[in-house]
Amino acid sequence: MKVETVQNTRDCITHRRHNHNHEAPTNSSGISIDILLNAEKTDIDCNEKIHETGNKKDATLDDVSYSMNIELKKQVKWAKKIPAFTNLPINDKTTLLKAHAGESLLVGVCHRSWHLNDVLLLGNNHQILRQNKEIEMNLISNRIMDELIQPLKEIQMDDTEFACLKAIIVLDPTSKELENIAAVKELRSQVQLILEDYINRQHSPRGRFGQILLMLPVLQSISWQMIGVVQRANTIGITKIDDFLREVLLGGIRHCLCSKKYSEIPQIFLLNFSNCNSFVTDESFQIE
Repeated sequence: MKVETVQNTRDCITHRRHNHNHEAPTNSSGISIDILLNAEKTDIDCNEKIHETGNKKDATLDDVSYSMNIELKKQVKWAKKIPAFTNLPINDKTTLLKAHAGESLLVGVCHRSWHLNDVLLLGNNHQILRQNKEIEMNLISNRIMDELIQPLKEIQMDDTEFACLKAIIVLDPTSKELENIAAVKELRSQVQLILEDYINRQHSPRGRFGQILLMLPVLQSISWQMIGVVQRANTIGITKIDDFLREVLLGGIRHCLCSKKYSEIPQIFLLNFSNCNSFVTDESFQIE
């Protein structure tokens, strides 16, 4: 074979690889990497210094509760930027955002904090240090740092992978009271394929896709513990949560109580859930 022919073949292969690595096609479900990353800009554009520790104040339980409120309302803005999500029935959109609100909050704090050591950055100019005065908050923050952030540091999880993980969490077809389960299942499958294809193009180590998905049960476990702590603090008067936060966080766990065995639910949450029997709908949480 002539040298020119070999070189031309190599050039063609290189060109194809270059184009493939920069593709971000929108699939039939209307979801792409670009759409997911653009949805994440809801947070970044509002506060360019959200990932910095300068002038951050140490958070109290009230500060944590207020930060949760802010971040969950941003979650609605995030959802509105994903056309495939907005096309779902309104009840499904509300159900999905509630069902895993706790995990979504945890993904957000991990995304803001994974590049730091022994500190969690909230979305309201406050931070949680590894050692703080609130014992129960200390237990949660240490689990986040050790069981979530440390593994993320080890694999150097990037913005695209964070965006896909968040979408996979929200698009849970097993969430109760869904009207169009098939559509939600298809959307989640598409996001998983997007994530897997992206990892195959950008990262060489095998098993990375599985490592990321294995974060899901850890996120759920810490989420339940976190919500139990917030509810207990509210019950005994240490802090107060408003109707919106109560509806979104406890509304999501209500589906778990209906669908899972009691042995699978943290006892601290079961004890405190009985004190909250009413739920309200906040207009700011509606997606039209």
